[in-house]
Amino acid sequence: MTLLNTADKVYLGALAADAVYAGPTKVWPAPPTGPTAHLMTSFSPATDRNDFTGEVGVRLNMTANRAISFIGMRCGTGNTGIKTVKIYEWFADALVATASIDMTGKTVGTFVWAPIAPVTLLVGYYGLLASTVQGDGQWWSENAPTAFDPTYTGNIYATYRSPGGAMAVTGADMQFVGVDVGW
Repeated sequence: MTLLNTADKVYLGALAADAVYAGPTKVWPAPPTGPTAHLMTSFSPATDRNDFTGEVGVRLNMTANRAISFIGMRCGTGNTGIKTVKIYEWFADALVATASIDMTGKTVGTFVWAPIAPVTLLVGYYGLLASTVQGDGQWWSENAPTAFDPTYTGNIYATYRSPGGAMAVTGADMQFVGVDVGW
């Protein structure tokens, strides 16, 4: 095939040489703004709270391995600024991944996603927790009914951690705040 104009080449791939050219201008593909699939199938937030310093979220029981590349969080009433959400391996309390999620200007009730370096959650237990500071204006939801994709998860529990403490669980099939992972 004859190339009519070298400036109009199209490259496919992930390297610097794989950029797309639109005429003489190099155009980089836009990064995805969210996952194409995620674990949570339902979340019904309860009363908004702002009375705890620590971490709140959910304990996931992964029943199948799943590679993830996004961490998400529901925007609650009054959420603004950067929220930190972390994934920990439950028994070792080892940090697996961290995301900084910017809630500034987001609509209450929507999910906001942050890309992370891909990581595989293996079969086992994980804590998915958002940081909270009492009285800082970063509202989060009370313990609320939640369901996750049964293809990858088994029993789940609302989870919290006080500063310096261990992760603890409360209600079954519940979570605090509305956090999720996607790919």
